[in-house]
Amino acid sequence: MSFIIVARPSNHEHLFELFVKADETGESHRLVCWDQAGVKYTYIWVNQQPLNQENPDLKINFLWCEIEAPGEKPAIFSWVTDWEINDSNVQKIARAGRRRWQIEDTFNSLKNRGYQLEHNYGHGKEHLATVFLFLMMLAVLVDQMELIACSLFKRAPQMIGSLQEVWVEIRCHLRMHRLTDWNHLYQLLGYGMLDFVPKPAAPT
Repeated sequence: MSFIIVARPSNHEHLFELFVKADETGESHRLVCWDQAGVKYTYIWVNQQPLNQENPDLKINFLWCEIEAPGEKPAIFSWVTDWEINDSNVQKIARAGRRRWQIEDTFNSLKNRGYQLEHNYGHGKEHLATVFLFLMMLAVLVDQMELIACSLFKRAPQMIGSLQEVWVEIRCHLRMHRLTDWNHLYQLLGYGMLDFVPKPAAPT
């Protein structure tokens, strides 16, 4: 499988030394561009570099990216990849590399923000763990849809502090109050209106 992986100077000293040398001698490639907001993107790359001193035959391609927004401190990113880097794909590779944090943040949410992935979904000898995982992912999908489309649900974590605390509040309210529907629950979470009673539905 192909890869685009973050490489940092602290973990790849030899690789960065080779990169600096290649840039100083003009062996690197460079592309500079700006977007509509005036943000400057500087891409510098070298292909077919040894990953480290211990594995000189293991060749990778190295990409360094600096992003300078007006009035802000420059942000620097660097990756190694097996994709050969050139003028036509360097921006795509950089965008893909920067998206890795979104994937990692999703797994962090599943493990540490109320879904408890590592604790609840390792049970079962055959298919139970997989079923638990699919049910959890469906729950996450519903939560994401509600955060986009439901103003009441979106207000709840703003009032309570986090989605993880929202789940705790939901369990408490389901035990303590008689709720007519989900709208009633979200009104309670978002506005703290214990005496809120929705209008009865019109007879059909």
